[in-house]
Amino acid sequence: MLDGGWWPRSNDPAAELPALISGVTAHVGGIARVSLNPTAWESTPDQLQVDGRRVLVGWFRVLDAGMVSLTSASGHRIDLLVVPPGATAMSAAAAMATAADRENRARPAAILATSDITNPR
Repeated sequence: MLDGGWWPRSNDPAAELPALISGVTAHVGGIARVSLNPTAWESTPDQLQVDGRRVLVGWFRVLDAGMVSLTSASGHRIDLLVVPPGATAMSAAAAMATAADRENRARPAAILATSDITNPR
């Protein structure tokens, strides 16, 4: 279900998403779109400039608040657990390891709860 995890340092998408997008781009090519749940973030920009490219940002209440979905220009989709900024290092590491486990089928909220992260935002 998930391809891994991400632990942003704040709930500001304009501050946090560029580094994530740049890092993922290095592995799968250019990211064209990012999808998030608006309840988990301070603002809702509809696009960002990242490394000289425009990246569209979509906001969907039906998307799990504990995940981010990135779509590459070629259509490859990557779903990541979003560990809340206030999580402890130990809890964040446990949650991201679970999210990256290919055998894992748990939903983001269950992963966060199992990792003792009770407040996703």
